[in-house]
Amino acid sequence: MNLKPPPRYDTDPRALLVWLEDLYEFLKYPVFAGPVGVSGLTFGVVSKTTTYTVALTDDMIKCNGTFTVTLPAVASTPTGKVFYIKNIGTGTITVDGNGSETIDDQTTQALTQYDCMVIMNDGTEYWIV
Repeated sequence: MNLKPPPRYDTDPRALLVWLEDLYEFLKYPVFAGPVGVSGLTFGVVSKTTTYTVALTDDMIKCNGTFTVTLPAVASTPTGKVFYIKNIGTGTITVDGNGSETIDDQTTQALTQYDCMVIMNDGTEYWIV
């Protein structure tokens, strides 16, 4: 898909809505590896097959196998930071908060085959959005 730069929202708000829908479709099923750019927007994409602690430079973590992905400490993660975690294999990925930190008030969350979790730091804890 060839994504064009966004239109000006102040002159054509409907065109911006169409562009946002196109962006959603573009990002819905990512099949890329490495940094990917969209009009200056880049995503840090990593592929993992074994236990991994998420880096602050990661945006999307593609997982294949059965293992645990641990989030960085909330206090060291910028407020509003989003992580996309995708299970591309047949195993189960356990997403773990750092230490006793929680994700949607649970210490761990599980991803089965083809599940994707979008997690945001609100400054005090992680939430699935």
